[in-house]
Amino acid sequence: MHWGGPKGLTPVTDIVGGALFGIGLAISGYFPGSIWMALGEGRRDAVFALAGAILGAATWTALYQTPVGLWMHNVIDLGPPKILLWNAKPPYIMGISPPLALFGIAWSTA
Repeated sequence: MHWGGPKGLTPVTDIVGGALFGIGLAISGYFPGSIWMALGEGRRDAVFALAGAILGAATWTALYQTPVGLWMHNVIDLGPPKILLWNAKPPYIMGISPPLALFGIAWSTA
């Protein structure tokens, strides 16, 4: 999570991105992390899933920098949130920063 401030509301691009992610997941049968495990097991179909993941990420990276990508991000979505739930600073729980708190929780459960 980015702690620089609240993220703008982007339901249209979130729905489109989620649908594309789901389609890729259904076609390949792999989550992004499980692609690496399948490659380690020597599964050949994971090579195509990895190529599709890299192609999808590269396509969005290239598209985002064009006027179409900026239009998708700035115009068809709702823009910044109207009600700010968080300050611009990261929320501190009992004086502990969130990453440090999460590390402590993860360490204590291991």
